[in-house]
Amino acid sequence: MYQETGIVWARAGTRSISVRGQDLIHGPWAAEDTLRALERADLIVGHGLLTADLRALAMVAPVPDALLDRCIDPLLVLQEARGGRWGTGLGLIELAAVTLGVRYHDVRRLGRFDPRDIAMLNLRLWHHLRTRRQITMLRGPGASVEPWRLGEDVLEQLAGRTVLGAKEWRRRRLERGTIVLADRPDEKAAELARLGDANQAGDLGDLHACVADLVDDYKNWMPDPWLLGVLQQLVPSQNLPARQALARGGFRNSQKRIGAYHAAFVEKFDSMRWESNNELSA
Repeated sequence: MYQETGIVWARAGTRSISVRGQDLIHGPWAAEDTLRALERADLIVGHGLLTADLRALAMVAPVPDALLDRCIDPLLVLQEARGGRWGTGLGLIELAAVTLGVRYHDVRRLGRFDPRDIAMLNLRLWHHLRTRRQITMLRGPGASVEPWRLGEDVLEQLAGRTVLGAKEWRRRRLERGTIVLADRPDEKAAELARLGDANQAGDLGDLHACVADLVDDYKNWMPDPWLLGVLQQLVPSQNLPARQALARGGFRNSQKRIGAYHAAFVEKFDSMRWESNNELSA
């Protein structure tokens, strides 16, 4: 899975935060490198970390329980504190705009987001929530803003004194297909999570065959860490049947499905190979 991850290293006090450094992790081994880097942290904070980021990484690389037990996801905390209501308006960009006064274009470089700037924005919002003990949020599209005072239970979670926990995170992900308990269970997402874990933990031989059929020209060029990333690049509606076919060992014989995916995969790999070759020649 070719991706970029931005990490800001900081030391948090009761009222202040001191930034110690920043990392930009990218390339075909980004998932594994990201998890190894995060294992060095005493506390890991990210808006959408548990609800999205680590769910995606878990499809590609094992996520250690010890790491999950040190994670804080302000998005998850706020969503559950609201009883699952107002799912929109709690995103990082929306909250940064109305709570911190930071606009969308303020965190873009040359027309794109830099993951390190997003990580810094995460840090600023988390610090604001802990010290100001409130957020400002929109009630809905075009509606007025509403200050929301955070309760002590919310502040305990944001400070890392209580966390979701690895066992509960895995249960929600695998059994419900969602991390937010107030949401309805998503059977397709739960099955995708289960198959993702099974495919990741098993022998990569079948996956090699799958990739070889999809893009035969690339089978001797792609490193192993990219193989699971191949399926991760698909949207869930495509990813699920691909994982199911892989799990039953029938992907090689599914010519119709292979033909449907082939063009998208070739385009994706052409782009990644071009980027990789340019990095090697730089």
